[in-house]
Amino acid sequence: MKKIIALLATILTVSGCTLFSPTKDVDSLTGVLSKQDANDTYQGTHLLTEGSGSEIPLTSTALNLSSPQYLGNKVTVQGGLDEETGVFEVTGVTVLEVLEKEEGAAKWVEYMNQEVGFKLKYYDNWEVVDLIAEKNGIQFLAPSNSESGHDVVIVNKFDVTSDEVLKQVIGDNADSYFENDVKVGANQNSAKKYFIDDTEAELYLLTRDSFVYVITFSPYENIKAEDNKKVFYEMLSEFQFVPFAENKAEVSGEAGADETAIEEKPVEEGTAATPEDYSDYSEFESLPYKFKAKYPSDWYYAGTTGSGDTLHKYDFSDQPVTDENKFATLEVLSKEYTSGKKYIGNEVYFYIKVGDGTYSIHGAKDKEDILNKIASSITEVKADE
Repeated sequence: MKKIIALLATILTVSGCTLFSPTKDVDSLTGVLSKQDANDTYQGTHLLTEGSGSEIPLTSTALNLSSPQYLGNKVTVQGGLDEETGVFEVTGVTVLEVLEKEEGAAKWVEYMNQEVGFKLKYYDNWEVVDLIAEKNGIQFLAPSNSESGHDVVIVNKFDVTSDEVLKQVIGDNADSYFENDVKVGANQNSAKKYFIDDTEAELYLLTRDSFVYVITFSPYENIKAEDNKKVFYEMLSEFQFVPFAENKAEVSGEAGADETAIEEKPVEEGTAATPEDYSDYSEFESLPYKFKAKYPSDWYYAGTTGSGDTLHKYDFSDQPVTDENKFATLEVLSKEYTSGKKYIGNEVYFYIKVGDGTYSIHGAKDKEDILNKIASSITEVKADE
């Protein structure tokens, strides 16, 4: 019996869109979430073990049920039962209790390196090797699946062109590689995927300003690489660019409306200018909401699901973002607002409509010029881009 070691102060709820209609109305079930193993006779991908001991097969097209925040914990799942398969289709998960994991089980932890300029998550039974001096990169070694070698994940940063990088990394074998356009990481960065059919090796190429990044999964023995390749995909989904160590934030301080004396001014239409100098700005792209925007290169950002009129939001800070240190927010809105600017207490709000989307960017008044530049940089991403 697993021992409860923590009860979340705030219940964490993640909802996903139902991509098909189950045969029953939306319902919920509570139990401990686990993966199905190779010997299970159930359909689906995961199991929910209820308090009575009964096991219910689960699957989800909207959520990653293998996420460490869910797996092995007591949860309530929302969704509906597919009567044809007997599998419960999950569209939302609420974590009720974090349970103690089996002794020796690997933990999902964050790694960040501001010299190379990225962060991701990995399992702590993998070994991290610093290759910055030799190859300007970081290597993650999987637990040994062979007497003499490891499956390897490597993140490298190059300051040459993409074509030159491919010559260095792939060499004369480029013609044998297949290429796909994909999205990578928490912020859905555009990337090129290269792979050889019938092998487990994969290479992802991303660009950031004048730099080219290559994220590689290289198996020691193809036949044993399947499980570690799944781990690689989990790591890849968490990949995110971060400011470089030498670029310390010049913008600091916390922002928030003065709740005791809120002064709200009407929207001033047409006040958002179109600044031209974005030399010190980076860019992120939102695939689900089809837009991209620029932000100061020495800022961090984190995206989360919104509520009410906010579909999604991106919080900004000069360090890894938390609820305590965020000082600006960009929101994707579900209804239209008049484009322009208004003040609420100590904050300034910019509203902008681009294509079919409406957005707001708001934060402290002393960052008004920066927020204006972010708002003015928002552009629509079309399907063929």
